[in-house]
Amino acid sequence: MIDNFYKKLKEIGVPVAYSHFKEPQSTPYMIYYIDGEEDIFADNKHYKEIYAGTIELYTTKKDFELERKIKYLQNQNTDITIKKVNETYLSDEGVFLNIFDFEII
Repeated sequence: MIDNFYKKLKEIGVPVAYSHFKEPQSTPYMIYYIDGEEDIFADNKHYKEIYAGTIELYTTKKDFELERKIKYLQNQNTDITIKKVNETYLSDEGVFLNIFDFEII
């Protein structure tokens, strides 16, 4: 599941890494990480893994098209939900930070 999610993020066309990059990146780029897991159990058996996490998109200018590509990953994948939850400008770094919550079912 998580490997497939990484591949889908890479298809957006910007550098992506789990948690952080080893080297500094030029914008735009994304990082993602898992915030929690909520597995489903039924009949005393492990039924399904559910991962909840965050995607952080960094850009030097407002990029509506790139944001749409992230949000609409869920339209292509029935096991993924994505919701934009915050946007802020980091003036010290000169970049926009867009935060998305995701869930992989």
